[in-house]
This record gives sequence, C-alpha cells and structure tokens, in this order.
Amino acid sequence: MSLAWVAEQIRAVREASGELGPNLIRFNPNPPGMVRPGSATDAVLAHLREHSGRFFTEAEITQAIGRSHAATSWGLLYLSRQGLIESVADSHRNPRYRRYRVQKNAGAQP
Repeated sequence: MSLAWVAEQIRAVREASGELGPNLIRFNPNPPGMVRPGSATDAVLAHLREHSGRFFTEAEITQAIGRSHAATSWGLLYLSRQGLIESVADSHRNPRYRRYRVQKNAGAQP
C-alpha cells in the first residue's frame, strides 16, 4: 500500500460524497503573474511609474520606498521578468550593478 494509493482512495471517497464536486480546480486568490496591492513589488512599480523615463539604482529605489533590500531586489527581479521595467548596466560603476526604469509602454496604470 503506497502513499499515492492512499491519497487516491481519500480523493475518490471525498469526490463520491460530493465534498470535492466534479470540478477539482480551486480558486487561487493570488494567481501567478499578479502584483499584489501594497506589496514591495507594487511600491517599486509605483515609484518607477511616478518618475517614468528616469533610471534609478536599487539603493535609490530601496530608500524611496522604505522597504528592505531583499524585498526591493525581489520586486525588481520579478518586474524585469514580467517585462514591466527595463534594466541596464550601470556604466559609472561595475557592470554587474544595474539601473532600472519603467518600460515606455508600461508607464500608465493598467
């Protein structure tokens, strides 16, 4: 008797009793790809939209939004991957440092 078999038996009993119903897809209040209001990511995006067209270092953004370095870093990484902001190498410092600004087409609120 494997753990997978036991889990399948429990699911079958719950489904037969109507507890799960025919639709096993649950509502996710925090779907992937969404920026949660009030989060550090939301604060980063709002700050960059407020000053659209200008590049900021991570330190400047962290100081402006009043969040931790880790929260700001994660927000910048997430927004970059979503294509909402652009990042370029900081030519005044080491190339591993980045500067960030909002994308031209993402400057307005959705």
